[in-house]
Amino acid sequence: MMDSIQAVRNAVPASPASPDVWMYVAGVEFVLLVFVCVRLLLLRGRCRPEREKVKERILREGDVDFSNVIDSSFKAKALYDGLKKVCHPDRFAGDGRLAAKATEIFGLLVRHKHDYAALRGLKERAECELGVKIEEE
Repeated sequence: MMDSIQAVRNAVPASPASPDVWMYVAGVEFVLLVFVCVRLLLLRGRCRPEREKVKERILREGDVDFSNVIDSSFKAKALYDGLKKVCHPDRFAGDGRLAAKATEIFGLLVRHKHDYAALRGLKERAECELGVKIEEE
């Protein structure tokens, strides 16, 4: 039995360099992994959404209207829901002039969905230009 094991050992050539090769491969993989991670971290700062950039700019300038922030948190959704029902352009399909104004106001509504101060201004504009009465909840 020992002779057969020895015969198998002699049949398979020993390659003393193969462990070193695998160490080099592992080292190259590690360097590439570190490079990719660093690259992703650097790109993350450049590919931020516009909303994050605006938040950062506002906080840097120190021009935060905290009463609007609180009102936006609690009152904006209800006002937006009421405005989108009353100011939807399909309600003014018969009159081209009012439909154009309603389309413009509705676009601004969607853009300022979470800004209570802007929604209040759009409510007043809709009441003047579209001749609608909007009840706030």
